[in-house]
Amino acid sequence: MSSGFDFIQSVSPTSATLIGELRGGGVIWCDIQIELSEFEYEGETENGPVMLECIDFGVTDLSELVNREFTFPRNPEDGYVEGSLCLGYDYIPADLTKIVFGDTNASTIDAVLTIHLVFGWPWKEVPDTFVVEWKIKLAFDSEELGRSFAELREDLETSNYNLPPIEHPVLGTLTYENVTEMYNGSVANGTKSIPSGLSASECDDLDSLVEAACEITADLRNLAAAATEFIGENSDNIDAASSLSLISLVVYPRGAAAWFFRNGTSLAAVTMASDRSFELL
Repeated sequence: MSSGFDFIQSVSPTSATLIGELRGGGVIWCDIQIELSEFEYEGETENGPVMLECIDFGVTDLSELVNREFTFPRNPEDGYVEGSLCLGYDYIPADLTKIVFGDTNASTIDAVLTIHLVFGWPWKEVPDTFVVEWKIKLAFDSEELGRSFAELREDLETSNYNLPPIEHPVLGTLTYENVTEMYNGSVANGTKSIPSGLSASECDDLDSLVEAACEITADLRNLAAAATEFIGENSDNIDAASSLSLISLVVYPRGAAAWFFRNGTSLAAVTMASDRSFELL
């Protein structure tokens, strides 16, 4: 029985482009745009495109893609590729599950893409899914893409990425996040634990950063009280500073910190310098 979407099986790609940009986190994020042959959809002539965004191939040069295969889970599993087929004002989910690269030249790279197109989501209990396998040449700007990869390699040489977690008797387990350049963990605040972070950005001495975090943690109650008192004296937006609750803390090099508080639906934040003076954020 026809679902009304069977036409997609006869649609083919007419052109495709690949771009890659360094958007932080030590990764080249690649986007692929695929233009399609014309077809009829709800009385209108359409040709896509299919957009596949924020793909991390984990490479540092275009040559590393040649003759390689990459697989991805489907949305919403971790690691999926954000994708959609644009049909007028409708956006049909497009899950890229596999891409096999072939040879390349100065301006294109051969590729075979396996994409799951999901029609009827989210209003149909069981959407209609069509799997297409498209063989295409991905066009790219060699100068622009080469510049992006060069920036990535320089960034990897000068920045801290993929650092191992820190196991500390006071601070507990701190895991490193590339994008924010932050060690993330938690600290005890009374009977609760709150998120905490150690900012490794522009930090040339990790031991001193950890030591500063320990000192702040040891005096957490007094410093939090001083911060809320400062907020009460200097903010017009918080009526009851005494009832502010500390919700997160970030420690910076040289003992500076940022404190974040909540009072019902109101939020307040202050920075603390190494001399323990405060300033509203």
